Amino acid sequence: MVVDNGVVEHWLEEPGREDNHGADPFSVSSAESVLAAIKS
Repeated sequence: MVVDNGVVEHWLEEPGREDNHGADPFSVSSAESVLAAIKS
């Protein structure tokens, strides 16, 4: 989630949220994706 001055600017929700997920849990909200959202 990217928040600017209390306003949610981008919501980066991972698909298929579940505990103990076997795959990489940070496909959508990876550091690279968050950085790209901030730069846009």
